[in-house]
Amino acid sequence: MSHASKTVTLALSAFLLIGLAGCDRAEQAAESTAREVGRIAAEEARKALRSTGEAVNRGIDSAQDTTKRWLDDAERAEDERAQRRDQEAPRDKPEAGSKGFSI
Repeated sequence: MSHASKTVTLALSAFLLIGLAGCDRAEQAAESTAREVGRIAAEEARKALRSTGEAVNRGIDSAQDTTKRWLDDAERAEDERAQRRDQEAPRDKPEAGSKGFSI
């Protein structure tokens, strides 16, 4: 092998090694980036889930408040109806021992 071909072979080998080292670094950088992207995606998913859970809880709280108001309104209405029935009921009650008949 001539000196020129040895130099060219040596130069190509050096470029090949530098290229492989560059590939290894590129692979490491890609893996690092993939890990970081995965971490960010997981954090964003947690935030979205937390936000969704809070919205669901607000909806449940609102439904409970509305139901409580409806029940309170229904109870008040029933109390008012009972008071009206009591006020409209006849006040003449038969005396004790009487069967309600007058002679």
